[in-house]
Amino acid sequence: MTYPSYDEVQDIRSELKEVGYQHWVHHDLFTWQWWVLLIAAILPWMIGGI
Repeated sequence: MTYPSYDEVQDIRSELKEVGYQHWVHHDLFTWQWWVLLIAAILPWMIGGI
């Protein structure tokens, strides 16, 4: 059994990171669920400031 080299592992990790980022940009960012989470994160700060 041969193990991949360090450079091969780094290349695959870099590729996986890019694929994950592209998926996030095209499928998750600015969906209605994303907006709900954003509002849920900001709303307590706004209410606490009143």
